[in-house]
Amino acid sequence: MQDRSKTYGPVYREQIGDRLAVIVSDIDEYRKVMQVDGKYPRRCELEPMAYYRKLKDMPLGTVNA
Repeated sequence: MQDRSKTYGPVYREQIGDRLAVIVSDIDEYRKVMQVDGKYPRRCELEPMAYYRKLKDMPLGTVNA
């Protein structure tokens, strides 16, 4: 991801499997995205990550919350 951020900048789109994702690697840009996301953001769950975190008894994290 760091190499792609150097190539494409702090915010870029990437196809991950059958999903189009927006990758944000800069904290200030992330804040901007979160501020315009609205009160009830709609995000798709990343099933493999959620499965792993449940197996390890970890919280789901920001993406899957």
